[in-house]
Amino acid sequence: MLMNKNLFFGVASGIMLSALTFMTSCDDEDFPKRKPLKVLESVVLKYHDSSFTEHISLNYDYIGRIVRKKASYSNSDSILTVLTYEDKTILGQQISNNGVLDFSGEYTSQGNVSKYQYGDNKKFIYEYNDLGELISYTWEINNYSDPAINGKMVETYKWKDGNVVETQRSDSKSVFIFSKEEKYKNFGKLRFDYLNALPDAAYGVANEYLPISVIEIGDDGKSDTTNFIYTFDADGYPLTLTMNDGTHNFTWKDTGR
Repeated sequence: MLMNKNLFFGVASGIMLSALTFMTSCDDEDFPKRKPLKVLESVVLKYHDSSFTEHISLNYDYIGRIVRKKASYSNSDSILTVLTYEDKTILGQQISNNGVLDFSGEYTSQGNVSKYQYGDNKKFIYEYNDLGELISYTWEINNYSDPAINGKMVETYKWKDGNVVETQRSDSKSVFIFSKEEKYKNFGKLRFDYLNALPDAAYGVANEYLPISVIEIGDDGKSDTTNFIYTFDADGYPLTLTMNDGTHNFTWKDTGR
């Protein structure tokens, strides 16, 4: 997986959508011991070597699932995604400068997305272990206008102590490095695999900790390291994430819980 560009820009791909399910209840006597529960309201992505920027805004339903995601770009393009949840199915629309695209999805009894289908051209499959950890992600794209995109790809995930420590494709491998310092606790449920830096619980559990770096190893054996540098708010939620290519700026909304 090419982390530098894909990790930074992949947040806005609009193909994978999070449905947050981490808004849990707690007893009143426990509340003072807990961090305020926040959801990601927006993220702005800026490249270091370009004026191109991207702004993602998110809206949620009453149980914390994303129902609206808007990606706006500095070149005036935009993609609006609207989601409706029914019994184990998801109905969605993507509205962009190119028109309207309908798609559908399915999720398991545990609330994890198992499949997304975009017409006859795109299909995405997700598999989990008994702990609810995502262990494989398969996508198939056919009859696409760009032949180079067509085909099938599988990405697998290796977990250790509640964190994704390795992702693997046929042509590359990414190894994530973690620190167990308290400040790197992943309170916002951000992901750092194909879903990149959006929060997520609908594709299984998220990392317990934020990674501090990733080593990318290509099929030629050559490696490249990307470091993750964070700033945090007073409650431990990341405000910025800086990598080799650019910076994410996060805005969090307190749920009052």
